[in-house]
Amino acid sequence: MLEVRLLGTFEVKYKKKVIGITSRPAQSLFAYLILSAGTSHRREKLAGLLWPDSLEETARDNLRHALWRMRKALEAASSTRFLHADDITIGFKESAEYWLDAVELEKLSENTSGNELMAVLSEYQGELLPGFYDDWVVLEREHLYSIFEHHMARLMSLLQDEKRWLDILDWGERWIKLGQKPEPAYRALMSAHAAKGDMSKVAVTYERCVKSLKELGFEPSEQTRALYARLKAGKETFEAGPTISVKEKRETRPKTNLPIPLTSFIGRATQIAALKELILNPNVRLVTLTGPGGVGKTRLSVQVAQETLDRFPDGAFFVSFADDTDSNQFVSRLAQSLEVREGGRPLLENVKDYLRDKQLLLILDNFEQLVSAAPTVAEPLLAAPQLKMIITSRIALQLQGEHEYPVPPLDLPQSTELTVEDLTGNESALLFVERGRASNPSFTLTKDNASAVGEICRHLDGLPLALELAAARVKLLPPQAILSRLDDRFKLLTGGARDLPSRQQTLRNTLEWSYSLLNEERKILYARLSVFVGGFTLEAAEAVCNAEGRFDILEGLSSLMNNSLVRQAEVDGEPRFGMLETVRAYALERLAESGEMDALRQAHAQYYGNIIINQAGWELYSANALHWLNWIEREIDNVRATLNWSVTTSENAEFGAWLAWSLIWFCYRRGYASEGRIWAERLLTSPIIQKSPPAHALVVIAYGMLSLWLGEQETGLAHLREALTIEQRLENEQMMAPCLLGNGVALINMGQDSAARPFLENAQALFKKFNMAYFHVFTTIHLGNVELGLGNPEKARAWQEQAYAEAQALNENWLLSFALNNLGEVARTQRQYDLARKYYEECETLLRDTGDAGDMARFAHTLGYIAQHEEDYRQAEIQFRESLTMFRRLGNRRGMAECMAGLAGLKARQGQAEWGAIMLSAAEMALKVTGGAWWPADRVEVEANQEIIRSALSEAEWAAAQKKGRAMNLEQALAFASQQ
Repeated sequence: MLEVRLLGTFEVKYKKKVIGITSRPAQSLFAYLILSAGTSHRREKLAGLLWPDSLEETARDNLRHALWRMRKALEAASSTRFLHADDITIGFKESAEYWLDAVELEKLSENTSGNELMAVLSEYQGELLPGFYDDWVVLEREHLYSIFEHHMARLMSLLQDEKRWLDILDWGERWIKLGQKPEPAYRALMSAHAAKGDMSKVAVTYERCVKSLKELGFEPSEQTRALYARLKAGKETFEAGPTISVKEKRETRPKTNLPIPLTSFIGRATQIAALKELILNPNVRLVTLTGPGGVGKTRLSVQVAQETLDRFPDGAFFVSFADDTDSNQFVSRLAQSLEVREGGRPLLENVKDYLRDKQLLLILDNFEQLVSAAPTVAEPLLAAPQLKMIITSRIALQLQGEHEYPVPPLDLPQSTELTVEDLTGNESALLFVERGRASNPSFTLTKDNASAVGEICRHLDGLPLALELAAARVKLLPPQAILSRLDDRFKLLTGGARDLPSRQQTLRNTLEWSYSLLNEERKILYARLSVFVGGFTLEAAEAVCNAEGRFDILEGLSSLMNNSLVRQAEVDGEPRFGMLETVRAYALERLAESGEMDALRQAHAQYYGNIIINQAGWELYSANALHWLNWIEREIDNVRATLNWSVTTSENAEFGAWLAWSLIWFCYRRGYASEGRIWAERLLTSPIIQKSPPAHALVVIAYGMLSLWLGEQETGLAHLREALTIEQRLENEQMMAPCLLGNGVALINMGQDSAARPFLENAQALFKKFNMAYFHVFTTIHLGNVELGLGNPEKARAWQEQAYAEAQALNENWLLSFALNNLGEVARTQRQYDLARKYYEECETLLRDTGDAGDMARFAHTLGYIAQHEEDYRQAEIQFRESLTMFRRLGNRRGMAECMAGLAGLKARQGQAEWGAIMLSAAEMALKVTGGAWWPADRVEVEANQEIIRSALSEAEWAAAQKKGRAMNLEQALAFASQQ
């Protein structure tokens, strides 16, 4: 059967094999014929429809050529005759065996069920024939979208009638993602969130609706405003409905961090079809896209991932290694993208565990700098049986099972005497013209400039980056002038190192040509901006690159943007700038030649380092914490570059020590503890650090605290005691305080509450003396934890209430949430479950938007116990399993052990005592590996669970279950947990 997809793409297959109709006119003709299958069209009508601006004779010639190319492609794939053509008419045979996504959409009726609607509507991947601008396409596109929109609205209504809230969350977001800003989708989402009891998301969804409509110049309808008012006032309630969505039994569409392209994707139909077929082949695990810089490997990989996303239930993730030459950072970068943060063993093992059962697509971009390390850092990931990987690199990895796919340049015009019609379907010309229009809206392809445009494409070898740089000149120069400059400046196969690929030399020449058009000040600024990694703000550019005040930075950036050397995007309402990595690499060479490299790197490091050390590091312990957590996260690549500067230049090691100390709290709250400890470890080897007791103590504290959060309690405690000894010898009371606090926290984690108390009391006194209010509250909370661990709940409550009052005075949400959580723990140990729920839910509300995933996972776990005590066992299991999933994603062994213990007690209460005994024993072993002990509130639960299990089993059954559970490693225990 012929399978044709025109919605969101152009794809023709016969028996699952792609038919390459690569000419744009042939594609347009084929699409028109199949959309009107059964109709015979007169040739002159088709010629006039598809080439309205051409002379009649030229249009008919174009039609004959397009028909020939189309028939040739179809006949090469199949002996079936799909087309009827004679001297007068052309048509697609309605009797032919074919499937067309647009026809399936048009077949839908008012009686179609919700499940049938979802099956058909899932084929709608976007507008009809994206990138085609023929008048007939625009009309048909609007027609098909109106059908899609009507049935999407019907689907939303049906799903609401059937109380299928999770399916609404999936399909509502899918509809919005298509970019049409549909109000019915927002209304359905608000109802779904309300049915789930999440009123904060109801409010967020309404604000999204308001903002999206405002971009179109509209306000929400009365229907939308009225629904929100009813939901907000609690005047409209919904039944809970199913807890698992029909679509692959998951709540939302596959998760992804794929970058959102800012420009349209041009051409590559053949490559996309081939790569989709390759990556979806069950026997293919690793595909490496190879080719020179600027050929479009990254953009192609993202496009393929977007078009196959629904085939990967666990999502598609993009990890860029544009600036990484150190394979030690590979795992940290990968784990961060996958949200696998912490754990009590090597992070790579946590990543492998996370991927083991995932049906996931992973893109590793700009991997050429790590090719030599591929066998040790990339190949082990393929142990996960369902993982698929796309790697972009200038050279192949030469790994077993690797499928190399060389990415060619865009199609080039084949003749020298070119007309507008010759270029209409050519990929290189289409890209040049579209990007040229972005630079100069009045630019168009004409009979006068067609030949020059074609020659520009040929000179630039169809390299996308080179074409975009050239197209940016259309704002200032006509194509003929651009072409003449290329002849002067752009000598193919020259200008670069002789051992480089020829097209890389071409790209170098392209960049040199673009660079040569800048004035002297712009050249200097362009080179200096290359010191930034992962983007930069206007303020950063001003501070780092304009210390002498010689530039108008805003004007300079505007000029560089116009030259396609700098790109700009909006982040949180503020402009953020960056360079394509190839463009940045060229700029770095210019910077090195200028002799300013060392000075610029120092200015860059001091800019970011001073902000972190003097402002952000302290503000993390304030009401402004969320702003600075997000700021550091956004600037993480620049922060890494700053840390690298401090550890590779020994005279700056003390600066690095303060930097590592200042980042401790960020590493804890955003899950960078593994990477943070790597930097601390590198600093500890510096002779300067070893000879400077104050700096040495800072790094040792950082290493110790990060070790605690990685679950290595003994290592953490040893380092914190070493740091305390150093600070005592220095008589530095202000720095003794955090050392004392760290020692106390370590001992609490190890279950040694009595030993922890004097450390915490001494720390609290010093924090009070130096007016360090945030730390004073934090210590007060831990003194409450000590009392709870010692069996004194009333004393514990008093400490937590004191901490809460102090946190209110500071107006710091995280401290408030921490105190509320611990008040909930006290109430839970006293079996005051209604009160505990109140505290936990208040805590969750405060932290919902902070990005502190570990805390959110713990709240899901504690709410599981509350549901269990309320005998809502179904909800309890949902909470425990949700928490387990989150802890597993974070690589948090302690959290996973706590959730497994919760599941053990829950199942025992439901008559599965033997399973509960095995699970509890496995959970205890998982916790033991971390060197930790149960938190006091969980200790009460575990003891109660043991009593229930022991009373239901004989001594022999109990012993056998313990033996089986204790023999399990973490992976086996998690697999066992998933069986129920």
